[in-house]
Amino acid sequence: MNVGEALWMQKLLHECWRALWMQKLLHECWRDLWMQKLLHECRIGFMDEEVAP
Repeated sequence: MNVGEALWMQKLLHECWRALWMQKLLHECWRDLWMQKLLHECRIGFMDEEVAP
């Protein structure tokens, strides 16, 4: 394998890692949003219980 091929492989590997990293960040972002949504619904549920006679 010559230097050009080695550099190309390194570039591909780097791109692959970056894609995985972005996927991980996106997943964590979605999870945070989902948790926020659940918390919000829980709060609404508690408010409804308090308002109910």
